[in-house]
Amino acid sequence: MDNDLMDRKDRFADEIARIDVVVQVLLKGHLLLEEALTRLIDLYVYDSAYLEDARLTFKQKLNLAKALTPKLGASSGWGVLDAINVLRNDVSHRLDSPERQKKTARLRETYFRETPPSDLIEEIKRGPDSVLIVAACAYCAGFLAVYESVAKKLRPRDDGSAEPTRPPAGT
Repeated sequence: MDNDLMDRKDRFADEIARIDVVVQVLLKGHLLLEEALTRLIDLYVYDSAYLEDARLTFKQKLNLAKALTPKLGASSGWGVLDAINVLRNDVSHRLDSPERQKKTARLRETYFRETPPSDLIEEIKRGPDSVLIVAACAYCAGFLAVYESVAKKLRPRDDGSAEPTRPPAGT
């Protein structure tokens, strides 16, 4: 076997054997957030089959969700979602990206700027990147769940009437 082939075989074996926790939590978190974005968008459209056929990217879904949803409160998870997506795109296309640290730093800065104060912030700041990514994905999942809840309350009734479903008074 020639040297190039052996080098490729060895690299393949090394990379497959190595578990990168940051990549693992980032990819899973990104998938869960994309599912949440899709659910949210689906609440605003009458026939989501057309969106499935469009094969929208995460960034396109993010922008569409931002365009469809009302503005809620002062804190925003949109920037954190975007930073997660930028980092995910980098690590999913390059094993040893020279940009990974810069994009992780962008996520870190965006997360700490946009999230409300919490008892866990100092622990997240001191923790490894995997802890930051889990926290950022969890924050965004909750952020999107709030928008999903609002969208469900504003959605027209299934009986065809134009009157949106509203929660009972006092809730």
